[in-house]
Amino acid sequence: TVSVLYWSMSKAPALKKKSKHGEFQPSPEAEEAVREVKAGLERTLASFMAGVGALCRTYDAKLREALPHNPKAHFFEDLDRAGSPPSSPLLKRPPRAEGSSMSPLALAASPGKGALPAGGDFPPAPLQLPPADNRDRLLAQLRILKIEARGLVNTFEQIHDWIALNVPTLGDESAGPGVEVMGVVISNVSDLTGVIKAVYGLEGKYLGDRVEIEAKLARHPECPSYDRAMAVNDSNAWDEVEKAWRSIIRACLLVHSLLAKNMKILMDPKRSKHRDHSSFM
Repeated sequence: TVSVLYWSMSKAPALKKKSKHGEFQPSPEAEEAVREVKAGLERTLASFMAGVGALCRTYDAKLREALPHNPKAHFFEDLDRAGSPPSSPLLKRPPRAEGSSMSPLALAASPGKGALPAGGDFPPAPLQLPPADNRDRLLAQLRILKIEARGLVNTFEQIHDWIALNVPTLGDESAGPGVEVMGVVISNVSDLTGVIKAVYGLEGKYLGDRVEIEAKLARHPECPSYDRAMAVNDSNAWDEVEKAWRSIIRACLLVHSLLAKNMKILMDPKRSKHRDHSSFM
């Protein structure tokens, strides 16, 4: 969109000088190009505002597809079903022997009364690692995430540009406090766009980590830790997939809420009143 604007403005003189006051203003051709771009940005904005519900439901369905494959989610579910685990014996203060001046730490380390059990009374729960066939599903989820994140970043950037093109002349007293509201909205949209851009890079990060582990495994095939490292890498990636879908849904809802509450000001900041922007979020 921005490239179209630059191309359109390059085909016509961008500035026209006023001989009376020596001020510069956009030429009619440049203003027409800006209007065309704004019309396209407004269509993107309207589509997002109207379809955000369906969009979030689609993302939620993808989240539910990923949840069964996240071993960390099952790990915490298993702990919930098992109930509260007993306290670790390492966290218990061992009793001081009657008439003894030994410290609790020394008493715990010494044999006899008050010594801690060697293995403790609550063995650690085993880490559930994803099976190897889950890697194809994982890569598929990462690719879908990348596609959806790319589209959402494009939408958020167009919303950002639409607001920026509506900003009135800086220093214009008739604009009132509406300019401040627009600045806050632009800042929040930019921050949430950055969150989605981080999601866009998950596939590359996962593959890069995996290549590094596989290279080490090729040099040291006798070391079992690298096999486990690959499984843990897959487990962490599934957890990141779940978090990414939740982040995307959250970003959509926050941007929609921010725009809906301040739409009158964003469309015409000069007509905004103090009561129209009592809250930004």
